[in-house]
Amino acid sequence: MHKIKLIIIVLLSIILAGCTPLFLRDSEPKILNNATGLTDSETLLQSSLESNQEVLIKSINSNLIDGLVYDISSDGKTLLLGSPSSSISGNIESAGIYSNLHTYNIKNNQLKQVLLSSKEQVNALFDKKHKGMIYVEYNRDPDGKAIEDSYRLNWTNNEGSQTKNLSTSDESVSPKFSMVNNELVIYGNTKGQIKIVELRSISRQSIYRKTYNLTENLNIYKVDYYEDYNLAFFLALNPKTKDMDLYYANLAQTEVVPRLIHKNVTDFNISTENASVLYNAKGEKSNQLISVDMYYNNTVVYEGPISMFYFTPDENKIIYGEKIDDSSNNQNIWIMNSDGTQSTQLASNLRIAGDRIIFNSNNDSIFFSVFQLESKESNTLNYKVYNIEYSYKY
Repeated sequence: MHKIKLIIIVLLSIILAGCTPLFLRDSEPKILNNATGLTDSETLLQSSLESNQEVLIKSINSNLIDGLVYDISSDGKTLLLGSPSSSISGNIESAGIYSNLHTYNIKNNQLKQVLLSSKEQVNALFDKKHKGMIYVEYNRDPDGKAIEDSYRLNWTNNEGSQTKNLSTSDESVSPKFSMVNNELVIYGNTKGQIKIVELRSISRQSIYRKTYNLTENLNIYKVDYYEDYNLAFFLALNPKTKDMDLYYANLAQTEVVPRLIHKNVTDFNISTENASVLYNAKGEKSNQLISVDMYYNNTVVYEGPISMFYFTPDENKIIYGEKIDDSSNNQNIWIMNSDGTQSTQLASNLRIAGDRIIFNSNNDSIFFSVFQLESKESNTLNYKVYNIEYSYKY
C-alpha cells in the first residue's frame, strides 16, 4: 500500500510537470445534423461508428413527469426528483415557489411530495440502506438568488417525517456531495474542510463526522472518496481565475495537503471498477475527457465539446452530453466504451437540464430532465423528465 501511494505521488509530479498523455483518441464521434427540436420522432437518432454494434432505441417517453431528476431506487421503480411547490408557513400558503423533494412511482404514475419547505432542496440521493434521502438545502433571497453560506447537508426518511442535519450549523457545504458506500457520505465546505459522515449514526442522538483540514483554505464544490486508496478527489474554486480546479488529497491524517491534478476542470467521476478518475478539462480550443488510473497512466478518451458524463452502472461504458455549439443550449447524448471506442448517438438537440443522467440498473434505460420556457415573454423554466430505453444489436 505504501509503495502504491509512493508511485501515485511520483507519477502525479511527472504528469503535472507537463507529460504528454499516453493515449490520444484517433477517431471522434460523428455529430449527426438534426435541427428538428424536441419532437419524439425527430429527436432520436440510431447510428453507430462500429458496424458490428448498433444501439437500438426501444422506446421513449418525453413527458414522463415534470421535475428535475436526481436519482432512482435500487429496484428501478421510483425516481427521486425536485418539483416546484408552494411553501406553507403555519396555515398560510405563501406565494413563493420552491423546488422540494418528490418521489415518482414509474409504474403507477404516482407523484408523492416528501418535503414541503420554503428552502430549495437539490442534488438528492437515495440512502438505500437506511431508507431515506440525502440532499443539499439552501435559502434564496427575494430576487430568487441563492444566499451564500446557507448550504446545509440533510437526511430525511422516505416519508419526510424525520430529518437530521448531517452538516453543522456553522458551515456552508459543497453543492455536490458523494455517497461512498451504504455507510459513508463525504462532503466539503467553504472553510477548506472535507468531512466524512457515518450514516449508521443517523439513528443516534448525534451524527459522527470525521474532519480533514486542508492546508489551503479552498472553497470546495464537489468531492468524492476512493476508499481503497484513502484518497479524496475534489473540485475547488480558484479565486484568481474563477474556474474549478481538480485536486486530490491523502486522508491519512486530519491535516492534509491538497495536490493539484489539473486546472480548469468542469467535472469528474471515480471508477472503482477501472481504478481510475475520469475528468473533463477545458482547453483554449476544445475539451478533453481524461482518464487517470491509480498508477497515473494518463489517457485522453475523448476530445470535443463535452458537457456532462457518467459511467454506466457496470462502469464499462460512458454516457455523455455534447453541446452542439457554444451559442446553443441544445445537446446530443452519446454512449461509448470506457476507453473511448465505439461511440453511438442516442439522442440529439435536447435542452438538458441539470447535469445528471440516471441509469436504471435493471435494464438499458436512462432518465434525464430537459427544460423549456413557459412562454417567450416569461423567464420561468419548466422541467420534464425523459426516459429512453435502448438495447444493443451485434
